[in-house]
Amino acid sequence: MKRSICFFAIVALAVLLAAAQARASVTLTPGNNPQPDEENVLLNKGDTGALVTGNTNQSNTPVEFTSSVNTLLIPSAGQAMIIGDPEDGGINQITITAPGFTFTDLIFNAANTADIGTPGALATVTAQVNESGGGTSTFTGSYNLGQGQGVGNGFATLVAANGETMSSVTITLPEGEFFHDLEQVRISGLTAVNGQVPEPATVIIWSLLALVGTAISLRRK
Repeated sequence: MKRSICFFAIVALAVLLAAAQARASVTLTPGNNPQPDEENVLLNKGDTGALVTGNTNQSNTPVEFTSSVNTLLIPSAGQAMIIGDPEDGGINQITITAPGFTFTDLIFNAANTADIGTPGALATVTAQVNESGGGTSTFTGSYNLGQGQGVGNGFATLVAANGETMSSVTITLPEGEFFHDLEQVRISGLTAVNGQVPEPATVIIWSLLALVGTAISLRRK
């Protein structure tokens, strides 16, 4: 009896863990694939530093861009974009957030110019995902800059579905590679962050762990 309890608890735990890992519903698609109710992120403040900011054109929601390795620059005139300090060689890593909000869609163009940027660089895109039940997970995908878009463009579309949202997106290139600028950023599904409750599956997992512990303890006795 004790062995049966332990066995079934372990099997149930394994099934739930597998389901939790498979639940993520985020897709990364190379290219510019418009989504409903998108807002353009306006970039014209002339900021410089490890943190620069823009605002959406309809709801005026602040959007932050940070880098732990590059100095970022927003030109105060001309095309709306964020560029890397020329002394850094461009942008190697940048994170996008909307503080106090989550979002369901992000489109961006990690673009190169004819003389600045690494042609065909493989970009890794990492999103922090809020599960519909309250848990969190991490999505990671990759795509080649310029794939399917012609020379100089690195569009990508990131979409969360099935009630999931994203709290941040990070674009990273391998060490020594970079893109010239981040431009044409669009975002949708902005939702104010509220207090989260434990995900039901997480509660069940902890309960099963307690059951396994009890079964092992009884077996030893």
